[in-house]
Parts: sequence; C-alpha cells; structure tokens
Amino acid sequence: MKRLIWALVIFVPLLIEGQNKSIFFSADSPQFIPYGKTFEWFALVKFPSTGYDEINLYILPESEISFQDVSIYNSFNSQHPGWVDCTFRDYEHAIKINLQAKDPAYDFGNVFRFKFRTMPVYGDNIHADFAIEYWKKGKVAGTVTSLGRSAQIQPVDIKFYKPQAAAGRCALLQEGAFFILNTEPPGHNGNLLAEFWIKMNDVNSEFFSVNAVSTSEEIFSAGLNDNGFIYLNDFSRTFYSSFSLSRNSWYHMIVFFTGDKIKFLCNGRLIYENSIKRSINEEEIKLVLHNDSPDSYLYLKQLRIWNFQDDINECIANRQYSFYYPEKSELLYQNLFNEDSVPGENGAVRTADASRIRYVQADAPIISRAPEINVTVFTNLCTIEWSSSDNQKPKNFVVEKSKDGTGFSEVYKTTADEDPGKVYYFSDRRDEGATVIYYRVKQINYDASEIYSSSIKVGQSAKKEVIKVGQNYPNPFNPTTSFTVEMPSAGDAVINVYDLVGKTIQTIYEGTLSKGVHSFTFDGSSLPSGIYLYEIKTPSASIVKKMILTK
Repeated sequence: MKRLIWALVIFVPLLIEGQNKSIFFSADSPQFIPYGKTFEWFALVKFPSTGYDEINLYILPESEISFQDVSIYNSFNSQHPGWVDCTFRDYEHAIKINLQAKDPAYDFGNVFRFKFRTMPVYGDNIHADFAIEYWKKGKVAGTVTSLGRSAQIQPVDIKFYKPQAAAGRCALLQEGAFFILNTEPPGHNGNLLAEFWIKMNDVNSEFFSVNAVSTSEEIFSAGLNDNGFIYLNDFSRTFYSSFSLSRNSWYHMIVFFTGDKIKFLCNGRLIYENSIKRSINEEEIKLVLHNDSPDSYLYLKQLRIWNFQDDINECIANRQYSFYYPEKSELLYQNLFNEDSVPGENGAVRTADASRIRYVQADAPIISRAPEINVTVFTNLCTIEWSSSDNQKPKNFVVEKSKDGTGFSEVYKTTADEDPGKVYYFSDRRDEGATVIYYRVKQINYDASEIYSSSIKVGQSAKKEVIKVGQNYPNPFNPTTSFTVEMPSAGDAVINVYDLVGKTIQTIYEGTLSKGVHSFTFDGSSLPSGIYLYEIKTPSASIVKKMILTK
C-alpha cells in the first residue's frame, strides 16, 4: 500500500505542476461496460492543501444515477465518506460528497482517489459534469466546475454496450483456477505477443504471469491490489500504475516482448514499457492465467499468442473481432473458449494445466465484423458485391443507397445464406440525375444487432472506355474466390495470379474476351495462406489487385 501511494504522489503532482493549476482533476471510466451491470468509475483530485474548512464535490449527471458505494483512497487511508442526493443550480439529481479539512483521516496535501460504485444503468451512455465548492467560515469561498465556456475541469462520458451473440462463451476461473500454456521459443527476430480479454469480480492478487520454463524464473506478471490498481513485475522489479480496473467491465490486455523490450497495454493504452534483462527468443515460455483471490471470479475470453511482426495498432484495432489476419504475423495459438474443453496442443503451444475452469455465456464486447463491400461501375449500372466477414451466420442483408452520404434508404434486402463464404450481388441502374451515389450494406444478426459496412462513393459522370476489374470476393477467402472484368470492347486479355515475389502461380485466362462483363474464379486449395496478386493485361491496360488466402 505504501508503495502504491508513493507512486501516486510521484506522478500526479508532476501533472499538477505542468498545468500550473491550484487544482488537478481527472475523471475516468471503463471503456467496455455491459448494459445493465453494476460498475465502477474513478476520479483523481488534488485539492488546494490549505485555506478552507471544508470542500464539497458534486457529481452532476444528465440523467439520474444511484451509487452503491463511494470509496476514497488518500495517503495511507481508505474511507467510505457517504453521500447525499441534492440539487445544484439547474441539476435536480446532484450527488454531494462532503470533506472536512479538520478530519484527521484526510491529508489535503496529498492526492484523493475516488471510486464510485454505480448501480446498473439502462441506457446507452451517461454524461456527468462536476462542481467543487470551497467553504470557509460557513460561506462558499470559491467554486470550480466543468460547466459552460469557463469550465476549469473536464466532465466524464460513460458508455455502455449491449452484448451480441457473437460473444459466445468464455472461461470462468474460480478461486484456485489455473490456465497454463507452454510455448516454444519465438526464435531469432521473434516478437512474442499475448492478448486476451478479462473481466474481474473482487480479484486482488496476481492474475497473469510469464515464466521461463528452464529456470522457473518469473519474467513478467500483472495483478490487482486491494484498491483495484494494476501492479506489474518484470524480473522482480515492481511498478505500481495509476490504472484501475472496474468490476463487471471487460479489459483487453496485451503483453508484447519485442527484442529486449517489454510492453504492457490495457484497452489500447500503454501502461508499462521497459527493457528486460535478456531476450526471450531462445527460451521456452510458460504463460499463466490464474485466480488466487477468495470468493472472486476471473472471466477469460479470446486468448491469442502471436509471433507478431505487424504494427501493434492492428492488434488493437481488431481486438473486438473473433478472427483477424495481419499480413506479416504468425498466429501460434487462439482459444475463443466457446467449447467445454481446452485443446492439449495447438502448433507451437501446449496446454499444461486447465483446472477449476467453467464455461459460461460471455457478455464480452466481441462484435460481428462488418460486411466487405465492393461496387463496380459499368456503363449503365452499378454492381454491389458483398460477403459476410465473420464466422457467425447473420440473418439478413440490406443494401442501402444515399445521394449525400448521410440519409440512406433501403433498395434491396435478402436473407443470408447458410454458406458463410457466399458472395452476394445486387445490380442497381445508374442514377443519371445525381453527380455521386453512396452505397452501404447493413447486416442484421439473429440477436437483432446491426452492423454496417463502410459506405462507398460512386461517381455518376460519363465514363471513359477503359477496362474495369472488380475486387475479388470473398476476401480473405478459403479456398475459392471470384472477380469480374468488364471489357469496353472485344480484345485480347491475359489474367495471371502471382505471389508477392512475382512468381506466376496460375494463368487463369489467355485469349480474346468479348465486350461486356466476365466472371472468373481462382482456386487456392493447393496453396499456403498468404497474399497473392491477380493481374489483368490487355493491349491498352494492366491492372493488379491484391487478395488474401487464409486457411
């Protein structure tokens, strides 16, 4: 606890000094809170240390909220000060917390950390403003608020999500549970990355560690202390962060060993980075997720281990999807925990222990991937092609059209096919009365959730007589994919597929193509996963496009 307070005292005053303010205030909420669940959010405050008899902190939500508990961590003390419902200016549902300067439990020269445990909210979001009143000799001596143009502190916006069926199931680690994986050495230039989603309820101990198998030495570990702060260890060096975890909220964790560095990220935020004593590239590694806290639960979803060679932002951008395919990285292990058993071996990764684990329905923020859409403009019509980008079977697809990119209307609807790899088509006559047209596809899932493709802008001006090549669909594909070629007039054409080093894989077509639209299929059954190029050559043009084979 003392080391925790020391860490807070070190970094927060630096922020205060840098801003040259007499008060520092920062409110923070979890990023992924399931709809209708109790949750916690936090505020760090550094009040002026002298000159006031008491201070009132007001929480001013736009809609009514109820607290289950308020905790204050200040100096070496943890207090539950209580609160009262009141009014403040135009706010009928304000909440007030009173702090007395004479109370020996508080040190106004130190940082106050507030934790607000809030009752379930049945809405999409909460916006809360704040006000701080300073009292002296029974009168208000000053007020700081987040209201209006003269706001001196920032409000907080808390968002909620409704879980989708795409979340599937997750692993529930009860007290004493272990999930242990052994992975082979990453090898020369290997970058080992482990990512997973967790949700906790009253866990207050180490929950994740990385160990060397040969020496049993702990290389890195992460845990929560009694106050909900993350603490980290690498090679016995301890670091206490200011980052707190809320019960009932989901967090995406990344531990990344790259060269002689270690990085730890939570919800896309870099929490810790440091040099490590030695590279782990030649060492067999043991990854351990466990729960040692009594009467607590740890939920685990979507554990992946990579030899990761891409930008880490790609990992962050795809964290809410069940599958993704970075160009340069090798997926060593993935477990979605949708099944009641754990595979004993998965390539370079082996399960060493999986005890006291149950499998339950997940409310993690895993979502369906938006449909992939492509629009090919022909002389008199536009062909919209799309395919499902997820393993979850949707219910319906709706093609929508707009003249301004904002107001979309339905032009076509179809039921999703049982085949997850099916490519869907819809042809729409060109609208000569508009300069541009926008198309998008809405996917409706069986749980009534909806997700939209990106919108594609299509010019409606007269087109030159040039060859037109559609993007292959599906993409990524396994093992077959298709694309279209429109010839403005009859002519010779050669269609080849190459790998990334320029080697010809297959000649799909060579000969004369008549005027009009032609469809071609490529079969990658005999090829390894990877990126391939298809090229269409005519006497007047050469067009190359990329496609991705995944197995």
